Amino acid sequence: ITSFNYNKKSITSTADSLRSSGALVSYPNYEQSSYAVVTLNGVCDFNIRSSNSKLPLMNTGGGPVGYTFVETVKQTGNEKLLSVSTFASPLQKPDDINRNFPYTIVRSNESSRGKLLSERSYSWINNKYYLVKLDSNEYVTTDASCSPGVKMGCIRIDKSTNGTGTYVFQNYSLTGDWVYLKKKYSMEYKPLEIGVTQTTEDYFYTGNLHRQLSRKEQLNSKGEKIITQYLYPTDYAAGTPFVDAMKTNNMVSLPLEIVSYIEKSATKKEILNGTAFTYKDGGKGLKN
Repeated sequence: ITSFNYNKKSITSTADSLRSSGALVSYPNYEQSSYAVVTLNGVCDFNIRSSNSKLPLMNTGGGPVGYTFVETVKQTGNEKLLSVSTFASPLQKPDDINRNFPYTIVRSNESSRGKLLSERSYSWINNKYYLVKLDSNEYVTTDASCSPGVKMGCIRIDKSTNGTGTYVFQNYSLTGDWVYLKKKYSMEYKPLEIGVTQTTEDYFYTGNLHRQLSRKEQLNSKGEKIITQYLYPTDYAAGTPFVDAMKTNNMVSLPLEIVSYIEKSATKKEILNGTAFTYKDGGKGLKN
């Protein structure tokens, strides 16, 4: 059984009230249905305004509501696991909207909204929840992407001309940032025991022709560093048919190699494991 709680008052906190932690990034801006009648040669002209929202609702993770707090309880028999997650507030990163009709979005900040900031995991032991793991994340924002476009809005329908409309066209350039996980801190606890295991993970995106994860470095409490490297189709020179086909079809986010090794000192490194992926010809991303 899995249950969810989105309220600010929770199992682990009595702060605030039973209000939901959800928030609308934006609110509908309704224009009431109305018309002005002007008599012209015995025929009426109608100035029409729709009752639909003229401002587009902003999304967080694909939905109009974003939550800053989510509590999940998974229960199997007598075993219960509780996770408490906090997310970046949707209200901190609203979109930029041209306030003139037809209200185009000129900057999208959805990639920055709803990011997981922290997660605490608890185990149910002796009728009490004990903290067993704490994770926290940091993010980095890179160069913005840009998509030009145009939006049209109808502001007038002339009945005298069999429905010929008057329209407003608004050009825009929709920009948005690339947001990536930069660092992750993890603390693991043993219930009813003294001691904690700490792990830090750093993420690097250094590809010249892609923005995928290139390297992950994990540092544990023993001072050992585990490095995982990732290679993608654009990291390879031309000459391998299935790789060339993937690049032609823009299938550049699928990894071809993942290699992990441990760095115990500046001069001592050991390969832990590695995986190589091969795909069928045709550039469809189907594995062999």
